Amino acid sequence: MKSFSIIDRVHHQPHNLSSITCSCPVCGSSKFEIFFELDRMPVFCNLLWKDARTARNCSQGEIKLSFCPECGFIGNAVFDPAKLEYTEDYECSLDFSPRFQS
Repeated sequence: MKSFSIIDRVHHQPHNLSSITCSCPVCGSSKFEIFFELDRMPVFCNLLWKDARTARNCSQGEIKLSFCPECGFIGNAVFDPAKLEYTEDYECSLDFSPRFQS
């Protein structure tokens, strides 16, 4: 039986990657190169949804991991802080949460 990793399910060959132009947010280099992409990823992983339909329709974003050969920084080249809207439903700490202890 063959096992599959996340790498088997995404485009990771250089000719399939997006060609966006941006600079490294740490050192400003223009060599910030995308090496991994995922589309339609949930913006939050720490929310409990009331039902499956609501979970499937949650806010989504893109991940375009990029590497800067000048300073070594790796980050999401298309990170959009405007998509983050924290509410009382955000469940960050699982250690002491009654919802996850049961």
